[in-house]
Amino acid sequence: MIGRRWARCGLIALMLVGLFSACSQAPAHRSHVNISQWGQVPDSELPLELKALNATVPLAAAAWSKGFLLAGTEQDSGAPELFSSADGRSWHSSLPHDAATLARWPIAAFESAAYAIGDDGAGPALWRSTDGNSWQKIPLADADTGTLSAVAAGPRGVVVVGTMGSSGNRTKTWHSADGQKFDEPVVDATTYYPDTPTAPLSADANGFLLVCGVGTAVSFASNDGLNWRRVPGLERVDWLGPATGNGTVRAAFGYVSDGGPGSGKTSDPDNPFGLGVWSQSGSKDQWRRVPRLDPGRLPDAGVVPMVNTGVQSIAVAGTAFVAVGGAGNTGAVWISDNGLTWTKQATSANHFDEVDGFEAVAVSGSTVMLVGMVGKPFKTNIWLGRMAAG
Repeated sequence: MIGRRWARCGLIALMLVGLFSACSQAPAHRSHVNISQWGQVPDSELPLELKALNATVPLAAAAWSKGFLLAGTEQDSGAPELFSSADGRSWHSSLPHDAATLARWPIAAFESAAYAIGDDGAGPALWRSTDGNSWQKIPLADADTGTLSAVAAGPRGVVVVGTMGSSGNRTKTWHSADGQKFDEPVVDATTYYPDTPTAPLSADANGFLLVCGVGTAVSFASNDGLNWRRVPGLERVDWLGPATGNGTVRAAFGYVSDGGPGSGKTSDPDNPFGLGVWSQSGSKDQWRRVPRLDPGRLPDAGVVPMVNTGVQSIAVAGTAFVAVGGAGNTGAVWISDNGLTWTKQATSANHFDEVDGFEAVAVSGSTVMLVGMVGKPFKTNIWLGRMAAG
């Protein structure tokens, strides 16, 4: 699973046996938040179309007061798929009837409203739902050219990001305070944004966060969804993945390649190659790398060097964070109280070694939902856990 995603970014992970001694050390910090009672939803209870989602492109999950949403494309036909569930166990198709395609990062939800972006066959489109079943199209001014890329919803409203023209390096951003009436778009709100963003847009109590980059990692933040500023500190990151915030701190996962662009100082202990975490706290507009990500402890499965580890999705659980991905050929889950110290959950005890990796995570109330992939051709499965104080 890790090889698929990093390979698309031109990064090759090599097993470094000499690093295993470091992987077997116990982390100095253990999270005060715990997720237990993990269980896989029986394969027979999932719709065939959900099980056939394509794992070679990103899957998107979102949570709200009505439960969960999951979006992707069908493995054979490439057709868009969107599913809704009240509990993470029983799923049904929820694709807007006129959706021809969905965007790369197509869904967002907050409290009692959900949003989806894509194309209705006539041009870019935004849909809104309050029940997870029926969708209302919401107009976006001057959205008839280009492509919609990402959407986020949070306490400060809803933001949609799109790119203009074939080059994909000019942007339009739309903001709405209520998710129903959107302001006129802001053109070139950010100075660089690729047409294939590597991570979804995210929203928290402080505003909005946009991270992207393959070879050139960049990050933009906005308090109001209209005025954006570039946040430094990611200059030596080769591939920037998922990021989000809890209102106090923001966390972003990225990858530094061995000898790749921006990563020539592989002997620098402050910027080792492999998977890493960067944090931004308080009012400081500066990313800083977290010293160490917990790899787990031998003899547990999936204890591998950071070059063989990847994170595909991150979500906020209360004030804590949950990040998911893979380590070697197993699923991997990390928890953090503060975005700075990350504790890996046991792999074998939770049966995470039964999947090739996790592609998405979402949290609704105390229920944590994971989207896993297993086998070739890959098959989607759903895992549910219960969050509690550790």
